[in-house]
Amino acid sequence: MKHTTIYFYLLMLLCLPILSVAQQLNSKTDSLITKDLKEKSYGTASTYYNSDIVFLGRKSPIKAPYFSTMVGYYHKSGVYASFGVSYLASPAQKRIDLSAFTVGYNHSVNSFSAGVSATKYFFNKNSYTIESALSTAINGYIDYDFDILDARIDANGYFGTTTDFISSISLNKTFYINNFTILPSVTMNIGTQNYFGNYSNNYRFMRGAPGGMGGGITNPSSMMGGTAIPLKTLNYEASITCSYSLKKFRLYFIPSYAIPLNAVLITNGTNTYTESISNSFYWSVGINYIF
Repeated sequence: MKHTTIYFYLLMLLCLPILSVAQQLNSKTDSLITKDLKEKSYGTASTYYNSDIVFLGRKSPIKAPYFSTMVGYYHKSGVYASFGVSYLASPAQKRIDLSAFTVGYNHSVNSFSAGVSATKYFFNKNSYTIESALSTAINGYIDYDFDILDARIDANGYFGTTTDFISSISLNKTFYINNFTILPSVTMNIGTQNYFGNYSNNYRFMRGAPGGMGGGITNPSSMMGGTAIPLKTLNYEASITCSYSLKKFRLYFIPSYAIPLNAVLITNGTNTYTESISNSFYWSVGINYIF
């Protein structure tokens, strides 16, 4: 069993260079629209509210609710680009917290689809969300619809002060009921955890982000004594994307539940802390206009 797990992790790393020229369609809502309109060129304008930002099962010490607005253009050739801005609606701090630009390419043949994309993040210097330790993401994915279930594998590279490689395996099924679309999915994420040590040290310890422990450190990016971080199962996640179509508008509600695994050790000078992890329920609601 141990050897099988090692071989699986190695396979994920081998897939990454093949798949990861850029990042996937991050939103499940975009994925639904792409399936419906893959033979046409179209644009989208969306507004969403996210109850909290949870990244690979991890979250900041205090909630980070976001109001987000995004515009995108998807050419029938498969090339697309999108730009979004997110406003932090926390009672403690209110500001434009993030803007992001994504370019990518999707291709599908019958039941098979694949794609690559790249996203550049621009976080406010005072941002305390988990993802604020990142500056760039690249993604590649392959997806096959078996009719009974749709299976997808993603390979991601996340870049900031440190670099992380994350692979995801997702199973989902789309149900159509008149104007309603329901897409339940389950996901397992596997990869490295350098980003969390970098976030905890640079943002919580040094910069004193809300809920942080305070104090300085000798090595701001040290983690587990500076040893290499192995690949681990990071979290399991389940979600249900509920969509209602009304002409060119789509309304969405997406409840999600994340179960983080494998808490890491974080070094702060001569002290070592164990990452605090807990299960998270969070949700998103929004509206999308297709033109």
